[in-house]
Amino acid sequence: MGLGYTGYGRYKEEIDGCLVYEYSGENWNAPFNKGDCLLYDGLISIEKNVLEEESYVSAIKDGRIKIIKECKNAFYRFKDIKFDYLALRIIIHIFNDYKESREIPQKVSFIQ
Repeated sequence: MGLGYTGYGRYKEEIDGCLVYEYSGENWNAPFNKGDCLLYDGLISIEKNVLEEESYVSAIKDGRIKIIKECKNAFYRFKDIKFDYLALRIIIHIFNDYKESREIPQKVSFIQ
């Protein structure tokens, strides 16, 4: 059993119909420097209209959701997709929070 993961994302700006989020986090199963989790050194771009869709999966495949810059602690868990796991979890929380509140989330986080 692993130790877990933590991730943090915050809204930065909207550029040409795309929401830009800063994100960071830690994989507690790998060596890390304490305090890295709040660097917000990664960037995610999400086309705003994607939030109205049923699923984020096709938007990732189509490039309508993308990582502009990976965070320092980026890592991969899936063999069939090369996409930072921390960013993916942040995107899921952004998507779900929007579905619930119908407002663009300003901050999201998770501990898993």
